[in-house]
Amino acid sequence: MVRTRYIKMIMADRGFASQQALAAHIGMDTGQLNKYVNDKQTPGLSVINRLCKALECQPGDILEYRPG
Repeated sequence: MVRTRYIKMIMADRGFASQQALAAHIGMDTGQLNKYVNDKQTPGLSVINRLCKALECQPGDILEYRPG
């Protein structure tokens, strides 16, 4: 299972004070971003691309694979 992780921490490190700020920056609804941040839903590749570009990180920084 692929899970999201560390998005909140990376957001803070990159100067995004809130999920609303990041959502606006990448053109996404705040509610949808919240699902990714809280690991309620796994983002697709296009969203991963936007997140990594905005957060200046690699996919492995925000995604984690866990068997099962």
